[in-house]
Amino acid sequence: MRHLRAMGGVLLAAALLLAGCEPPPSGTPEEEALRAERFPEKVSAEWVEATYLEPYGRMLCGLQGDWTSPEQLKADEVLAWSFYYPQYPDAGREPEGEKYGEGIYSQEPYGYLFSQEEVEAYTAQRFGMTAEQTRAAFSYLPARGAYAILPYDKTEQYVTALDRFDIRGDTIDIEFFIFKSQDGTPQGKKRLTARVAEDGGFRYLSCVEIDG
Repeated sequence: MRHLRAMGGVLLAAALLLAGCEPPPSGTPEEEALRAERFPEKVSAEWVEATYLEPYGRMLCGLQGDWTSPEQLKADEVLAWSFYYPQYPDAGREPEGEKYGEGIYSQEPYGYLFSQEEVEAYTAQRFGMTAEQTRAAFSYLPARGAYAILPYDKTEQYVTALDRFDIRGDTIDIEFFIFKSQDGTPQGKKRLTARVAEDGGFRYLSCVEIDG
């Protein structure tokens, strides 16, 4: 019951923060033209959360330290919490492909197999990671040309609450609070930055802690 009350408080805080957090357009005429080209005419807080914050991964928000370049990212956490989990967030919905390994206590890679091409294309597009950086992951299986990916069983889980966002040209800054989902304990505030391409795809540029 205490857990439910805590989560209710987090969700209420999120709802309040979402209300009216879209800032007015600002910037040079060139930036505004680029904004109009890359983003919808009306950008809502809900759309920003669904498009950028949720795919980044709430666990990644809580686990990954500050980073401003791909070299600072932990490949296994990116694969578990940004590649795998947003596709299969529910325990009852899992990939249809082959599962590899003997279990999480075997000290060997364990999880569902995803092709090397698919995974490395994702990390390159979404995070600017090189193939070598992605292959540093424990889950990489060079002999299979694949990655064995499964989100870790973490006792601590996180939720996020969007505070505000700012769009300038083709770049969006998203500021959000992080809470422990078990009891609603605040974990700080971060700014996630992404750049949107002409085709609508985007790349995360950084995620850093900021003053609340």
